[in-house]
Amino acid sequence: MIEHTFRTIPQLETDRLILKEISHSDAHGVYQLFTDERVVKTFGYRMGRSLPDAHDLIDHWRRIYEAGEGVRWGMYLKPSMKLIGNLGFKNVTDSAHVSVGYALLPYYWRTGFTSEALAAIIAYAFSAMNITKIEANVLTVNTSSILLLNKLGFTRTAYLKQNYFFDNAFHDVYVYTIDNKHSTSI
Repeated sequence: MIEHTFRTIPQLETDRLILKEISHSDAHGVYQLFTDERVVKTFGYRMGRSLPDAHDLIDHWRRIYEAGEGVRWGMYLKPSMKLIGNLGFKNVTDSAHVSVGYALLPYYWRTGFTSEALAAIIAYAFSAMNITKIEANVLTVNTSSILLLNKLGFTRTAYLKQNYFFDNAFHDVYVYTIDNKHSTSI
């Protein structure tokens, strides 16, 4: 269980972004993100095809947080507060070991936003959430994500052949990890 001492998801801030809980007023942005085929291909998740499905996903993230099983932030551009992506953690084996995931609208790819947001939540996890290890499971074809994780100090620790079932096929996955002792580059 992820320990949290806050009733609401804490708001974090970077130079260009506000990271905060995604609300139902942002359902259209969630819909836009998870129905874009470029995002779906790299993230490995396909949401339903309607706006009510986006509302269901937002409710799901809230329930996961309330149960102590994860936390999901929206990435909002300053100063417009436009939702451009999301990222967060979920439990892996215990309260000190979590998995990170992230998705960004393709228009904002290669702008450094994901790197900036990831660095913020990783620092927060290690300093305020008592997390000692973070892992990322990445489709082996997602070279941009692999480069990003390397840049942030993650180390590839496993190759899982035909491990992830998505879109009626099995996919290979790399597992990357970073621990609290090796996060000095963040």
